[in-house]
Amino acid sequence: MTKSWRVRSWRKSGPVEPAQATAKTTDVVDEVAQFLEGQMLGSFGENRESAPDWVWVSVLGHGSEELLATCAAEGGAPAGSGSRCVWDRTLSFLAQVLLDHSERTGTPLSTLQHDVVLPIELQLGNRPLAPPTLVRVVLSGLQQHEGPGSHHNVPGAEAPTKERRA
Repeated sequence: MTKSWRVRSWRKSGPVEPAQATAKTTDVVDEVAQFLEGQMLGSFGENRESAPDWVWVSVLGHGSEELLATCAAEGGAPAGSGSRCVWDRTLSFLAQVLLDHSERTGTPLSTLQHDVVLPIELQLGNRPLAPPTLVRVVLSGLQQHEGPGSHHNVPGAEAPTKERRA
């Protein structure tokens, strides 16, 4: 049973003893802290591929610079894991892009997370998001964050082309 299902079942279970309520409240508080620190993916352990898309996006939107650097360096897969699903590769790539962009432009990572990734996360709702779509949306968001006429190029994004008139 994943943690999100436990929260849902806790709500339905009705009145509980004070000791049980404290333990369950602590679980909920721990889950919220994991989410806000970009650590929810860790609760899936070796079953990472079953993590919903919002969990992967939350790593990018809430993870610390150190966490994103680890994701970029390890390809998103946990230490000692031989499996790399498409989300692992996507997380690794986008973590590296965000860190590189922050370093090149001098924009704090937290600003990029707030301005680019969190709006994506908020729009997820119950709609699924494929990894390639997330890559396109994040790269587009970074280009828009730069603004028109910026001299910085976003890695992986297409450079604007000038059409010649015949």
